[in-house]
Amino acid sequence: MSLHRDGGARWRARAILVGALLSLGGCRSLARAAFIPPEVTVADTKVRSIGLRGGALDVSLRVENPNDFRLDVAGVRYVVWVDSTQVATGTVDRLVTLPPRSTTLVEVPVEFVLEALRVVMVRFVASGTVPYRVTGEFQYVTPFGRLTRPFESGGTVRR
Repeated sequence: MSLHRDGGARWRARAILVGALLSLGGCRSLARAAFIPPEVTVADTKVRSIGLRGGALDVSLRVENPNDFRLDVAGVRYVVWVDSTQVATGTVDRLVTLPPRSTTLVEVPVEFVLEALRVVMVRFVASGTVPYRVTGEFQYVTPFGRLTRPFESGGTVRR
């Protein structure tokens, strides 16, 4: 009889373990559903340098974390567009912490080639305005795992 009890006890222990794991998986799914993606907008752009081969900008992204918990940004992939022309692309792998219910500026260094600058200048001289947008995705480290969410923001540069 002791073999039967031990087998029954092991079966119950396994059933409890499986139930607990399923519950944790359900909680994780609910937590992911409760995650509100941060709002990302371009706050500012500054020309860092211009040379014979291209140049560099510093783009400040305003990131608003509406969640009640801290988020860590593990990386940012971005594409900079002027009108419909892609002028720069890149990745930033730097940890940035977004406190709960707050706004944080995330600095993104952007390098572009001279041909891209020529396209921008021709459009700017012709019309006096240049529409731009920054698209990409943030990789967040949350209490319930890594999440990747897209963003898009833009504006117009005027004379």
